[in-house]
Amino acid sequence: MLDAIIIDDLRNQNLIEDKHPIVEALAGGVSSDVLLIKSGGEAFVLKRALPKLRVKDHWHADVRRNQTEYHCLCFMARVMPESVPRVLHHNPNLNYFCMEHLGSNYSNYKTQLLSGHQKLATARRAASVLAALHRRSWHNERVAAKFQTTDQFWSLRLDPYLLTAAQRNAALRQALTSEADRVAATHVALVHGDFSPKNILVSAHRVVILDCEAAWYGDPAFDVAFFLNHFMLKAIHLLPLCNGFLSLADEAWKVYQRTLGAARANSIDERIAKLLPMLMLARVDGKSPVEYLGDELKRKLIRDFAKRRILGRSHGLHECIRDWRDLLRSQIQ
Repeated sequence: MLDAIIIDDLRNQNLIEDKHPIVEALAGGVSSDVLLIKSGGEAFVLKRALPKLRVKDHWHADVRRNQTEYHCLCFMARVMPESVPRVLHHNPNLNYFCMEHLGSNYSNYKTQLLSGHQKLATARRAASVLAALHRRSWHNERVAAKFQTTDQFWSLRLDPYLLTAAQRNAALRQALTSEADRVAATHVALVHGDFSPKNILVSAHRVVILDCEAAWYGDPAFDVAFFLNHFMLKAIHLLPLCNGFLSLADEAWKVYQRTLGAARANSIDERIAKLLPMLMLARVDGKSPVEYLGDELKRKLIRDFAKRRILGRSHGLHECIRDWRDLLRSQIQ
């Protein structure tokens, strides 16, 4: 499972004691090998980017995104060290890095949500971290120069999400392709690129953010819409709990606004509201559909809602969440 050259590199860094560490594949992402390495009573995580992602559609991406993730973790460690795991080693030539293993005191936020847990405190902490990432990099020329990764972001996010959804929804093609172009041309702050519950580990007093290989100096509205989208989708998946999930979305947006600052948050509100239904559609008709939405009636509700929002007059984020709540409530009655 590990190449001999990586084994030798790990030994040279004193991360393992011999050539036969215990190696366990960790579940989760589709874009990288994520391995738990145990040696000499110590454990750490090794992450290595894959050239072809593990999805049904053909989806290739530059393995140098592993370096992008390393640099993003380092930036976040400097400005908010409690929000990311410690990086232990990085080898750009072999496209992998190692980070601390946080252990059994942490649980996955996606798993919590799918189990029906709806703690406002967790949504608040996650939103606060996201806003802090954006605030600390807002119009920062040094950070912008470090993360000129538009091509990677296009191949990892805009093409598989917005453009693939455009190919599968002819009536929305122009709107989706135009929005992809707009996002690609917007450069405001450091964007995590995959700010999703599956990439958030939760303990009693801390949230830790993982998987920032799509990091890019671009439009922070993408991160916010991407994050809130997961509450929107879980609200229809677990329909009797929809009010709780949408309350999490409302609360996360409030905390994000407060942490980022009202003027900056107001400047991206409409962009978030425009992106959100597009990303809802993309998780049904894109290259990375959510695995828990197999019910075709629910998928049709998402498509119809997204189409109305995308082709209709744009309103703010509050109205988008409110309209989705009203629609889901009507499905319960």
